[in-house]
Amino acid sequence: MSSPLNASPGDSGLSWSSVYLIASWIVGPLYGVICVFSLCVHVLHMKGLKGSNLMMLIVASVQFALATGHITTMLVQLSRAYVGAAGTLDGRSQYLFSGASPEHITLDVLYITNSLIGDAILIWRLWIIWNRNFRLCLPFIVLCIATAGQFGA
Repeated sequence: MSSPLNASPGDSGLSWSSVYLIASWIVGPLYGVICVFSLCVHVLHMKGLKGSNLMMLIVASVQFALATGHITTMLVQLSRAYVGAAGTLDGRSQYLFSGASPEHITLDVLYITNSLIGDAILIWRLWIIWNRNFRLCLPFIVLCIATAGQFGA
């Protein structure tokens, strides 16, 4: 019976270290798209920072900070896996497969937190657009709470 460390994710023939490397290369350019944040700040500033514009600026700033922390942690994790002590193939796979490393836990917390904030903003917008209809928002609130339950998993 083969070890899960040597198993290929999704039977694609890729090792865990390859999957993490590819994921990092995908996340990098997506982070560049997030850097359009400066344009968002400019537009919000031109409209005046009051009411919902101020709230959107604060939320966008928090999400930008979380995305920056996520990509920074991912780069630290990759450098430890490929350059650090886990530089051997078995050590690299074991390090990346283990969910117990501080970097892996940090990545999960940052990702889930950013997702929850985005979901909460969408629920708020739904609530506003549909004339503060709580019944329409209730299923999405339940799903957001279920997502928050991932922190304990």
